Amino acid sequence: MEFMQAGVSIVSPFVNLFGNYLWNAGPRLTDRDGVPFLSDYLPEGLTVQSVIDEKQRHFPFSSSDISRYVEIGIQSAINEGRGTDDGGVYLDFIDCDFDRILADRTSSIARMWPLTYDWYKERGTHLYRDKVQIACSAHAINGGLRIDPDAQSNIRGLFAAGEVAAGPHGADRLGGNMSVTCQVFGARAGRKAAELAREHGHLDIPNLFDEQAAFLARLPGHGSEPLPELRRSLQMVANRHLLILRDGKGLEALRSSATAIRDTVLSAGRIETPQDRINAIELINMCEVADIMAMAALERAESRGSHYRTDLPESDDSQDTNIIIDRTAPNSFFCARLGELG
Repeated sequence: MEFMQAGVSIVSPFVNLFGNYLWNAGPRLTDRDGVPFLSDYLPEGLTVQSVIDEKQRHFPFSSSDISRYVEIGIQSAINEGRGTDDGGVYLDFIDCDFDRILADRTSSIARMWPLTYDWYKERGTHLYRDKVQIACSAHAINGGLRIDPDAQSNIRGLFAAGEVAAGPHGADRLGGNMSVTCQVFGARAGRKAAELAREHGHLDIPNLFDEQAAFLARLPGHGSEPLPELRRSLQMVANRHLLILRDGKGLEALRSSATAIRDTVLSAGRIETPQDRINAIELINMCEVADIMAMAALERAESRGSHYRTDLPESDDSQDTNIIIDRTAPNSFFCARLGELG
C-alpha cells in the first residue's frame, strides 16, 4: 500500500494530467513570484536540463532515476510556501525554440504537439504565450487486496481487479499498464465468480440488515463539524506527508491526523442528508486507507520506486519484500514475497 503512482498535473486554468512528452520542450518552472526554483532542490552535479530530459521518458514519479527531482522540486516549493493560491507552481513554454524542438518529426512531442496545442487552446490556453499552473497529483494505487490467480481475495467470493488489487506492478508501473490488469484479472474474476455462482446459487445472508443498521448507528450525525472541511484537512496533510515527500515524522503526523479526523466524523460530523451519510462513510474509508498507507510507508525504511523517503533516500536490498497488511498479525502486518506465499 506504500506504492502509489503520482506525477505532474495541470491544476489551473483546468485540471488534467501533464503529458510526459511535453518535458521534451524544456519548459520553465517558476514559483508564485516568477522565480525559477528547480535548481534550488538539485544535488550538486545535476542540472535542470538533465533532470527535465530524463523526465520526458515517463510520467510516473519514481525514486529510481534523476527525473524524481522534478516532483521533489515542485512539492518542496509548494510545501515551503512558494506555491500559488491555487496550490501549484507555474510552467510555461514562452522561451522554447519550437522550430528546433519540432524539427524531428519522429519525436513524441512533434507528433503530439498539434493535437495538444489545439486541445489546450480550446480551453482558453495558448501554450506559446500562456503560463499554466502545475502540481503533483495522485494517479493510481499500486497496492490493494492480495488476490490469487483467479483474482479472488482471502474472503471467498470477494474478487478484485485493477487498482484495488495488488501484485502485478510492484514499486513502479508504467502508465497504461493498469488497463491490462483490469482486462486480464477482470476476465479471470468473472469466470471464477460465475463458477462459484453455479455451484452455490444465491446464499442467504442472515441478519444482513441488522448489521447494516448497527454500522450506520456509528454515525449519529448530530454534530457541527462540516464534512467538506474535514475532508480537505485530510487531503492537505496527505498531500504534504504522503504524496511525494515522506519521512518518519511526517508519516506519524499523517497517522495521527487520519485517526483524529475519523473520530471527529464519528462523534461530531454534521450529517443532514442521505448524501451526507454517504460522504461520511467515504471519508471514514479515506482515513482508514491513509492510515494503512502511512503504516506501510513507515515500515519500508528505504526509498524504492514510487516510495521516496527524504530521511532514507537510498534503496535497501534487504527490504526487497512486500508488506502485507493483516490485522491478525503482530503490528497488523507481516513481510513476505508474494510469489512465495502460494
